[in-house]
Amino acid sequence: MGAYNCQSMDVKRIYEYQGKRYEATITFKRMKSLVMRMGAEEGTLRISAPNRTPLREIDKFVESHLDGLLKKAEKRSLLGKEEDGFIHFLGQKAEVGDLSLEERKELFRARALQIFQSRVDYYAPLMGVPEGKYKVKVRDMKTRYGVNSRRSNSITFQLDLIQYALSTIDSVVVHELAHHFVFNHSEAFYKIVLKYCPDYWDKRRKLLHKEYE
Repeated sequence: MGAYNCQSMDVKRIYEYQGKRYEATITFKRMKSLVMRMGAEEGTLRISAPNRTPLREIDKFVESHLDGLLKKAEKRSLLGKEEDGFIHFLGQKAEVGDLSLEERKELFRARALQIFQSRVDYYAPLMGVPEGKYKVKVRDMKTRYGVNSRRSNSITFQLDLIQYALSTIDSVVVHELAHHFVFNHSEAFYKIVLKYCPDYWDKRRKLLHKEYE
């Protein structure tokens, strides 16, 4: 296959691994190396590639790295991990009992949606985002804490996020709402984030190190 120079066009690709199909969206950018992550939807991949990267090179990259990405994503599923019979809910330890992973996900999902919606409802008018602009969703995402979709006017939050303290959840809410004004991670974007969440970088550290309280 030939080389691509698609600064404004995404390419769709299907990959199969261990009997499962993964729909990949490849975006060509001015960058130096290939980057792959799990998409917001189950069974999807997001790949960023330097302009003019041949598809055959991207295919080889996926073949070499997909297994490691999936294993890393599985470890990220915090609701599947427990310590001494406990998991966390809003930064506090909660008993798991005999609930299976799927049962505890369902238990947390409804409460998570309610809480995330309330935090979006609080921060949206504070930040100047039009009322009712975004529909709030909750999904069992593996690699991102939140996703702001301009196409569907929705903000999707990671289910596992419900384990963190409310102040940490708020940092993700502010982050995603800030994308209403700036849809990248530039200095202008973080200026908005820090205005409404001054300790954003400390909360980010808590997320990365799984500090729930």
